[in-house]
Amino acid sequence: MGQSKARQERQAMSVLEEAVKDQPPRDLSSNSFWSSLASPKLVAAPMVRHTDLPCRMLYRKYGAQLAYTSMIDSDRFIAASVEERGKYFSTTADDRPLIAQFGATNAHDFVGAAQLLQASVDAVCLNMDCPQRRAAQQGFGAYLMRDNAEEVYNIVRRASRELKVPVVCKIRLLALAPPTVGNGYKSIPRVSATIDFCKRLQDEGCAMIAIHGRTIDMSNSGASCRDNKNHRPVYPSDYDAINAIQKHLKIPVVANGDMRSMADIKTCLETTGADAAMVATELLYNPLLFSNPPNSGRQVVKPIQQLKNAAEYLFMCSKYGGYTPETLKSHLVDSIIVPCLSPERKREMIPFGEGVETRDDAERRLLEITILLSSVCGGENKCVALVDVE
Repeated sequence: MGQSKARQERQAMSVLEEAVKDQPPRDLSSNSFWSSLASPKLVAAPMVRHTDLPCRMLYRKYGAQLAYTSMIDSDRFIAASVEERGKYFSTTADDRPLIAQFGATNAHDFVGAAQLLQASVDAVCLNMDCPQRRAAQQGFGAYLMRDNAEEVYNIVRRASRELKVPVVCKIRLLALAPPTVGNGYKSIPRVSATIDFCKRLQDEGCAMIAIHGRTIDMSNSGASCRDNKNHRPVYPSDYDAINAIQKHLKIPVVANGDMRSMADIKTCLETTGADAAMVATELLYNPLLFSNPPNSGRQVVKPIQQLKNAAEYLFMCSKYGGYTPETLKSHLVDSIIVPCLSPERKREMIPFGEGVETRDDAERRLLEITILLSSVCGGENKCVALVDVE
């Protein structure tokens, strides 16, 4: 990264900071959209193959005040039959407030897909956070934000005019320059450009912005971006950047990244000045997070509790439906049981995701896993209720 770019960023931020120096904090008391959501503080993030209906209801039971669907591919949703759309989206009367998230590369697909389910949600979200390879190949998610800002503005503009529900966005930080060997392949956030981007979103009709405080290459998924000893991201979410951004906006701001406990959530809200905190991967490990006492530290979830969590998810599947073989596998192996195991145990557990097509398959597999883990659980597995968890 050249010194000139760094200097330009400092100068730009100096001007932006001066512009809001004496500005009072944002007041959302008259924001009708935020009020319609009951001014949530604890938000369950959208997660691919995880935040299906039973998962959302599990999170809501333990304190989530707002939830998102998993990302729905707009073009696939439009092309699907009515029956097939049920695999992408399902809900129930108790599943509110709810935001449906879409991946899209153009306004036609985003608006068209959103119109098909807008009567069942409180808002629709344009995904500009996903950093995965598929997003890069197809040009959606964080790559749409980075490479095609004008189309983003067009999507938000059309959606805000043509839909009956508000449009919201989930973004990452823009980068000042591509990552290089010299800085450990870590890009530097370009906060000034992200502020300008968010202000334009607001002007085009965006009703709320959720901000993941990392750039694309700082993705917190994958061993290369994690300190494996402490299980902490090597590149922490930039709360100072989120704080700088929210000062320039009048709409609600939700902060995302690095919250593993209620104490972390408090720190995030205080540091960022955001209106709510959005938690993702920690909820996969501990669905009960939001029910923990305020200011409490990270809870170590024992294997026996992981099994109970899995059983409760299966109960939600039985009660509400709305799951697929893919989400069953993800919850059974990746999200609830595997996180508490050693690498050797994880490899041992992988086959248990194969052949799971129905809730009954998952229940039988959970019983097998319970028996397998009896040594880890110290014999406590007998108290795991596999069905009818109230």
